[in-house]
Amino acid sequence: MLKELKRKIIFSALLIIFIIAFGTLGYMIVEGWNFLDSLYMTILTLTTVGYREVHDLSSNGTRVMQSYSVRPIYFPAMTSNTSALMETGCT
Repeated sequence: MLKELKRKIIFSALLIIFIIAFGTLGYMIVEGWNFLDSLYMTILTLTTVGYREVHDLSSNGTRVMQSYSVRPIYFPAMTSNTSALMETGCT
């Protein structure tokens, strides 16, 4: 039981890291921003805080943000569904 819980926690942590890395790299590639500005914008988008953009977004940057902004909606569902699948052994 404890081993299974540890596996779920590690999987969820890796998923969060992947999603943050994906968004950060997206802003770095599309907008040409540095790492910290890209990470800041990614965290703002994920948490739906939305203080303000670090820099003005290009049209491609706006598309990245729009496609990335749905992740806070489906991320909890995705992790809970994955946990349910892992519990039932349907992985």
